[in-house]
Amino acid sequence: MVRLDDAALFETFVCYPVIGPEKASVHLNTNFQMYLRARRHMDTDHIREALPHYLAILVLVAVVITVLREFVAGLSFWIELVIVMILVFVYQAVVLWLGVAPSRWER
Repeated sequence: MVRLDDAALFETFVCYPVIGPEKASVHLNTNFQMYLRARRHMDTDHIREALPHYLAILVLVAVVITVLREFVAGLSFWIELVIVMILVFVYQAVVLWLGVAPSRWER
């Protein structure tokens, strides 16, 4: 995967020259300006809102897998992975249904 740095994105996002009465200048494309603003400011509100849910999923998965390992002998990694995926999707559906999901999950 190729990751572009800001300088490469600067050139990619089309800088266009503007020649006015004062002097020639270069204006950044609006999309590039929005990209730079978004990179500078992390969405901490979303992180604070979603963190309890991610911790709840982590605890739920740990408890369910521990209980399953206790009662079911020889549980393979792939079965555990499927169980984890089911738990995550069910948790999200239940939280959405209850109306306590983070605002980003409701989209």
